[in-house]
Amino acid sequence: MKSSGPRYLRKRSSDATTSTNVDNEYPKYPESKYLATKNQDLNTTGLREKKLLALLIWLAVLFLLALLLLILNILIINVLQMSHHGMKALKIYNYEDPITHEEESVVHFTAAKSHFDHVTVESGKLFGPKNQNFQLKGSRVILGEPTENTTKFLLQEGKCKFENVDQFVVLSSTNKKTLFSAQHPLVSIDQKIKKLSSSLIITNKVRSPVNEDLKINGENVVIRGNEGIQLEAKAFNISAATVIALNTSADGNLYFSGKNIYFGNHIKTLLMSSSPALSASIEAFRVCICKTTPTRAKIFLVNGNRPCVAPASICK
Repeated sequence: MKSSGPRYLRKRSSDATTSTNVDNEYPKYPESKYLATKNQDLNTTGLREKKLLALLIWLAVLFLLALLLLILNILIINVLQMSHHGMKALKIYNYEDPITHEEESVVHFTAAKSHFDHVTVESGKLFGPKNQNFQLKGSRVILGEPTENTTKFLLQEGKCKFENVDQFVVLSSTNKKTLFSAQHPLVSIDQKIKKLSSSLIITNKVRSPVNEDLKINGENVVIRGNEGIQLEAKAFNISAATVIALNTSADGNLYFSGKNIYFGNHIKTLLMSSSPALSASIEAFRVCICKTTPTRAKIFLVNGNRPCVAPASICK
């Protein structure tokens, strides 16, 4: 049996020419009419005029950006001295803590000096080179957690400051012996150390060993206490080449207590005039007191044969 496929009926050409209903049998669609009237548009393809110019400008901008990124990458590689082995002054690798056996990421700066505008270390751990000094410099250095209520070590304006610390202990690196404790602030100095030098020492107590002298020498020695200063000694001597100044606040007081108090050379005492009048028989001085405020007075000296009249610069 023969297979039957689709059958098409086609009008004979002789019938088509003699038929009077050609338009109805073969209608012309709108698309064919448009193509028949706009044949010249088929010869114009792609972008023209302003659209083509905008595309060329955009491609030029992309080319410049790519060139700029290429130059920047070359500069970064040149400055950091990068190679297939890594960077010369900076290495990043993993480190295993021998105590906790935890693996941590480590940034190793191999350069002699590294300068950064801002550095934040989340782990809070800094390691210096072995058997070498480790110097950390900056206008403001904070060692500690970034939160507010945690312990911090602040380095700013040449000063060291601990914040939120209840106890501070300095231990020996050899035998872990306590060298200093904040709860018991006593610093013992070995007998071999005979002299200490520092631009600034802040402490609440300084004392010498028993039956030994304590000497404080300096170009300018300033002793200041926020609440008070107490000086006790079997024999106390203060000498200076130019000026000794004892200053207090507006409501402060100075107390001198002792069996004998000498101002000046205690070997040569001041001579006392036997004359009660203004004319002294020997060269002597008169001790006068002027009251600057109801609660404050000043002592000054005048010649023994002169009245107690103080200059305006003293009693004011």
